[in-house]
Amino acid sequence: MGGSCATSRAMYKNGILKITSGRVISVILWLKNFGGVHVWTSADLDYPDRVWLCSACNMSQPSPHAVSEPALVTDPAKIIVVDNEEACDPIRVIVQRGPRHNPHTLTPESLTAVNKLIEIAGDDAFYEVDVNSDSERVARIFRPIKETPLLEYGKSTTTTSPTTTS
Repeated sequence: MGGSCATSRAMYKNGILKITSGRVISVILWLKNFGGVHVWTSADLDYPDRVWLCSACNMSQPSPHAVSEPALVTDPAKIIVVDNEEACDPIRVIVQRGPRHNPHTLTPESLTAVNKLIEIAGDDAFYEVDVNSDSERVARIFRPIKETPLLEYGKSTTTTSPTTTS
């Protein structure tokens, strides 16, 4: 788990790393066992928001599209967990084969349609493409609905069970 990088739905601005709940376990393990999280941002102007996350012990550039030096996050107080909701119904898109590190890219027409919906959805909205289906590919537009500091995440989802007396 410490040696590989993952393209991630994350955002890194002003020293703050925002991750989705699906990345929480990996990030906690990297903080505890590998000295932190390397955040590789995109150097590709076509994909300026792309981010790769990996453990701090991994110095291998995850993609030729990544910057040459990663940012290092070691303080869990600088990490925010973002819960998202779908902003609209999924839309059909056309996916084309891309370069080695980006095997599925949207056609220019599909990307224009997705970007219009992202603009309507608001700040920090993003999309994901379901590429698992051969017959139909859809893009899902998400927007953030709740942000929780990593140090508080889990506390808000913990509940106590009621006790009964007889």
